[in-house]
Amino acid sequence: MTSETATTAPAARPTGVRLLPSEGVEGKPVSLWRTAWRRLFQRRSAMVGMAILALLIGCAIFAPLIAPYDPDEVLLGHEEVRPRDPPCIHLLGCPADQPQHWMGIDSNVRDEFSRVLYGARYSLVIGFVSGVAGFWGVNGLKKLLGADDSLDVFGVHGVCGIVGALLTGVFAAPSLGGSGIYDYVANAVSPEYSIWGQVVTQATGVLTTVIWSGVVALIAYKLVDLTIGLRVPEDAEREGLDTTSHGEAAYRM
Repeated sequence: MTSETATTAPAARPTGVRLLPSEGVEGKPVSLWRTAWRRLFQRRSAMVGMAILALLIGCAIFAPLIAPYDPDEVLLGHEEVRPRDPPCIHLLGCPADQPQHWMGIDSNVRDEFSRVLYGARYSLVIGFVSGVAGFWGVNGLKKLLGADDSLDVFGVHGVCGIVGALLTGVFAAPSLGGSGIYDYVANAVSPEYSIWGQVVTQATGVLTTVIWSGVVALIAYKLVDLTIGLRVPEDAEREGLDTTSHGEAAYRM
């Protein structure tokens, strides 16, 4: 009587599924952060975004060394400049006897280039706070509202836009390096600026926009629902809109 050794064939790997280069033969998990960074450096759009972020961080850190003027220095009386003077760059033909201002002069007779460099700090603050709010909008707010938003339009653009609009009222204050409010009647920047008052104004504008957009969107949705229908049948959703609506396969596994 002969004995036979039972062997188990290795499980077939699903078609279209591949391991990351750093994963072993058995598909051992790798570090989540390492995987995220690897995929980040493989995307050209992500690399462009990282380069812009690095540029902003560099401007924020080295602004005191790069900026030719103090961002809040009023040049009226120190140089022959006027409010809203155009840029003057000597290498591009601007007379050498005129003071050089790469981006011109703002309405407060301050150097625009210096203010842009220092303004990178506030841009980073607004971007960071808006990014955290957008992350919550995608992962938390959408679940609370039960919204059917597959592209996270409101969670990203809506939430980040609202936060950015409100924070603009804060960082527009001249005391924080902002441009303030220009009084076109007096043809000068208003000497009075209330951060809380401007934030309330920004919030009023945000609320008006939300109501206006909501009403118009509701009317548009109702018109579509009464004519061609707002949603496709569940069978079409289950099969995939790429096939049922567009007549082509989006993924080939």
